[in-house]
Amino acid sequence: MSTRHDKTKPGYKREFNSNLGETKLQEIFEYFCFKSFKKDELILSYPRAIELIDVCIKSKNIKAEAENVLQDFSKVVCLLPVDGLNYTFVHKSIQEYFCASFIIKKSESFKKRFYGDYLNNFMVFSNMKTVIDFLKDGDRYSYNNFYYIPLLEEYIRVFDINEYSNKVVENILMKIHGDNKISIKLLAENNIRVLIVNIPKEINNIVCYAFELLDHKKSYLQGVGLHNASVEGLKKDGYVYLKDYLNECQLNLMNNKAENECAKLLDLYKEIKRYVSLEEDYE
Repeated sequence: MSTRHDKTKPGYKREFNSNLGETKLQEIFEYFCFKSFKKDELILSYPRAIELIDVCIKSKNIKAEAENVLQDFSKVVCLLPVDGLNYTFVHKSIQEYFCASFIIKKSESFKKRFYGDYLNNFMVFSNMKTVIDFLKDGDRYSYNNFYYIPLLEEYIRVFDINEYSNKVVENILMKIHGDNKISIKLLAENNIRVLIVNIPKEINNIVCYAFELLDHKKSYLQGVGLHNASVEGLKKDGYVYLKDYLNECQLNLMNNKAENECAKLLDLYKEIKRYVSLEEDYE
């Protein structure tokens, strides 16, 4: 960013207080963003900012003073400006982008652990969504290999999806409220690790299609997503199996929708597997 900006000013070369080059300064900033993001720190006091920068400098064996590096972050590249007595990222997306950039440059073993934590820990998942979106494009191989393939494989396993059948529709439950609102749940029986937000769109399309069959003008998209409660618990709360509520024609339409969407999911899975395989062969 500083290079592109300086090129608009002929003869001007930006001087850094730290006497570091742009590459070294970016390395420190990326690590700083990663560490502060993990602690959910968007606003930092001067002592805290210095503490984090000092850790980043020492871990990378770079010779620089933390105070000067902070001045560069704040007043030279202007990504961590002073706000009163504290330092704050100019925008949360800056912290998230450079956090993702830090991860992209890490080893394969690091990425495998990172994506594994993301899959298995809902607290990590809920915090990292935007970072993962950056990684989807910037770290395509690792994203697919360590995250998206395992996620799709789990849905394929849980709902027994194959070329000839699936068990998505039979795991959908519904509840009609007195105000003509409809709640729909997809029963996961504690098998899906990352809940609600990361339902593959093909599976979500199947669940949402139920609203069209149940008169969408009277429907309300309430509680759509995976549900990990027991069937008995949902039934006590007034839920019934969708397949027992629909008439034969509606059930056929629902099953056809599920068949088509699951076929798309399998095609996507095979395509991603081929991509990963080709990347590995190239390596």
